[in-house]
Amino acid sequence: EDDRADWRRIGQQLMGVVLRYINSPHEDDGLLAEARTIGADYASYARQYGVTLTSALEAALFFRDSLVDAAMALPEEANLRPEASARLLRRISRVANEVHLVVAASYQSAPTPELPSA
Repeated sequence: EDDRADWRRIGQQLMGVVLRYINSPHEDDGLLAEARTIGADYASYARQYGVTLTSALEAALFFRDSLVDAAMALPEEANLRPEASARLLRRISRVANEVHLVVAASYQSAPTPELPSA
């Protein structure tokens, strides 16, 4: 139960960062740094629970795809201009890219378990 709460908290934090970043009128390095911190936490929990890098990235990509799908539905519902829609997708991608890169880097820098000697 605690592990589900950890994953939920990370997802909620990331969603909060995405929402603040897409609504920010400028590049916000502080929010991107927060996204990287969340990505590092995500990678740490994933490694702790024995999740492979591929599976961790699959889950992160699923989250990204869900955001993109929601963003693609907005133009019809909110009458967004194509340039506003493109900006929205770029901003979502920017945050997601930060998270994905930090997850990969965290796995890459993690100590490799020693193999038993033959």
